[in-house]
Amino acid sequence: MRLSKKQLLSLVVLFLLLFASILYLNFSQPKLENSLVVYGPEGDEYFAKALISAFQKRFGVNVTYVHYGMGAIDICNKLISEKNAPQADVILGIPDFYSKVVIDSGVLETFTPNNLSLIPRSEIFDSSGYVFPLDKGYILITYNLTIIKKKNLPVPSNLDDLLNPAYKGLVFYQDPTTSGTGLAFLVWVLSVKGETEGFSFLKKLEGNIKFHPSGWSSSINALKIGEVAIGSMFSTDVGYSEVPNLTTTAEVGFVYREGIALVKGAKHPNAAKKFIEFALSNEGQNLTAPYNYMYPVNPKASYSDIAYAPIPKEVITFNTSLSGNVTQWLELWRREVKSQ
Repeated sequence: MRLSKKQLLSLVVLFLLLFASILYLNFSQPKLENSLVVYGPEGDEYFAKALISAFQKRFGVNVTYVHYGMGAIDICNKLISEKNAPQADVILGIPDFYSKVVIDSGVLETFTPNNLSLIPRSEIFDSSGYVFPLDKGYILITYNLTIIKKKNLPVPSNLDDLLNPAYKGLVFYQDPTTSGTGLAFLVWVLSVKGETEGFSFLKKLEGNIKFHPSGWSSSINALKIGEVAIGSMFSTDVGYSEVPNLTTTAEVGFVYREGIALVKGAKHPNAAKKFIEFALSNEGQNLTAPYNYMYPVNPKASYSDIAYAPIPKEVITFNTSLSGNVTQWLELWRREVKSQ
């Protein structure tokens, strides 16, 4: 079948338009740099490396994850200390209740991810466009049922239960100056009770505290050997194989939300923005539950890997009217609570 001149001309025009479109897309899209540095807490390393591996396969960017053995607060402070000579391009694992401290320090850059619409508005805790939601989990009052039964103790369900004199020397919560989980517990107390009453509660609670673990590993080890029996842990820690009798009533819990952000003055800004968009995508969010034991914030992502974890009947969120006071709280906690 022979084509008419008009048909040939139409095909040529279509070809030229297609070619022009390809050229436009090729040159209008920012070219990704070949390397990227991501900061984050040590506790997020497993998840971060899964994200990085998938991102590298997709975009061919060489990504390095750096945590310096630090928790969420320390790595945020590390970034702040490098304000005049930033070493990272992206930081992940920023707790929502510490985000104002990081934002106010001037170390982050705003931008709008192309796929931000994938995330429900209810999950966005920073409306200024600096920090984007990455994942969330639930901090609960957990207990080693073996020890509770052995000592014939009542089961704790809420914050005030922890003051029971029968629990003396059996209670813990992580050091909030080194642990994001510990700081989440402190923020939970203050969000419910306010600053004055909250610190009064923490001082009273210190009479029952065995010690303040530095992070997750030391908490699990203490529960495993029976050094402590009751304390704050994530809902996904319940039933952990090394502490098979760790459980919870899940009556009430605090939602711990983590964010991801672009570093101001990043050496690899285009790759950094693409990495953040990838972390919010269906593919990136599907790595949250199996690799971070947290819930994705993208509703299309699966969390079947943590379906076993209890969700608290009553969920406490961060009281945003307290934003920006974390540094003062930590100093007050060091001075008036830990030193007791």
